Amino acid sequence: MMLDECPSDAKSYRSERDYSTGLMRPRTYYLKRQPARGTLVRYDDGVAEVLGGARGNRVMIRSVHGDGTTRITAVKWRKLAALGASLFE
Repeated sequence: MMLDECPSDAKSYRSERDYSTGLMRPRTYYLKRQPARGTLVRYDDGVAEVLGGARGNRVMIRSVHGDGTTRITAVKWRKLAALGASLFE
């Protein structure tokens, strides 16, 4: 997949230009539907793995933080972003 292409199950909510600084930033593609189990997604500043569904609009994710701890958390799946073309963008 090219960097300019949007994944088929993602939608962009952010513009390409940051008007406060005038600089271009990479486009973030948020998911339009609940991701499948085992999918890698972006959450906040890190990468997480989707473990499965939870109640309502939430999914369980496993993420590794900067201090090396692994956390399992229920988050709203609309806050998850598609990973993109490469892991280290």
